[in-house]
Amino acid sequence: MARWTILAAFGLVMLASASAQAQQFIYPAHGQSPAMQQQDQYQCSQWAIQQTGFNPNTLPPVAQNNVLPPIGLFGLFRRHRYEEEQQQNAAQQTAYANGRASYTRAMDVCMTGRGYTVD
Repeated sequence: MARWTILAAFGLVMLASASAQAQQFIYPAHGQSPAMQQQDQYQCSQWAIQQTGFNPNTLPPVAQNNVLPPIGLFGLFRRHRYEEEQQQNAAQQTAYANGRASYTRAMDVCMTGRGYTVD
């Protein structure tokens, strides 16, 4: 059970770090207008989606079945399925966090290349 607590905590940390990385501050370094910045952000977003395969508009995966099955013969089989589901949930959350991080890096590169300061 401690193993699943660690996996759940890891998943939460990954989601928290993904949320923190999602917040980008983009400043025009060469006097670009707000309209130009908006156009550049849209084009860079489309490019980043194409490069990474990650769409930032998708919602993060939600952990399913957080109730530990009862102990007993049938509980043993259900507990095995519960553990498999927890592993799948952790894998989905990790994949989402990695995808978001890749997307953010791609956006940073694109916007920097277009003359913006990204922080």
